[in-house]
Formats: sequence, C-alpha cells, structure tokens
Amino acid sequence: QHHRLRGVLAAALFASCLWGALIFTLHVALRLLLSYHGWLLEPHGAMSSPTKTWLALVRIFSGRKTMLFS
Repeated sequence: QHHRLRGVLAAALFASCLWGALIFTLHVALRLLLSYHGWLLEPHGAMSSPTKTWLALVRIFSGRKTMLFS
C-alpha cells in the first residue's frame, strides 16, 4: 500500500510542478509580448508582418477569458 500511495503522491507532485511551470512560462511569455511597442510607430491602417505575428501570439497566449492582472 505504501508503494501505491508513494506513486500517487509522486504523480501529484509532478503534475503540480508541471502546471506551475506552464503557468509561469505563459506569464513570462505574455509579459514579453506586451512589452512590444513597435505597433505604435506604424502609420494608421497599415500593419506590418511583425505586428501581425505579435497580435496573433498575444491572442493565443491571453486565452479566451482575458483577465486583468494587478
């Protein structure tokens, strides 16, 4: 029984660490993406390829339900 409990605890610890690493990675990636200000210098109506790529990545990383972080 101790071997089974040990396995379950190890799996839960691994899953928690993996979840935390994923959340941290997404947080850092979104922070880096939001520090891009190249779109401010573009003329109105024109969008360059880097800005289109940036916008697509921000939409992917921000998810469906956007929440404000304080």
